[in-house]
Amino acid sequence: MNYNTIFLDASFVIALLNKKDKHHHQANKLFDFLLKAKVVWTTELVLCEIGNALSRGDKLKVIRFIKDCYKTKNIKVVH
Repeated sequence: MNYNTIFLDASFVIALLNKKDKHHHQANKLFDFLLKAKVVWTTELVLCEIGNALSRGDKLKVIRFIKDCYKTKNIKVVH
């Protein structure tokens, strides 16, 4: 399956980055779709929600992910 456009929601990223999340395995399976998407949309509010939800865990991993969202060419962050 090939998706041209995907909206990146906080619940997916939280499950992806948190190995203890009950949806972690499912998020890992879906991650490939994210990599193949032509455009991935998200918002700064979603990124804030991700940072807040995972602030007690591996902070450096979360910070790296958020920074990468701004640097990755196919990810568009709406302000």
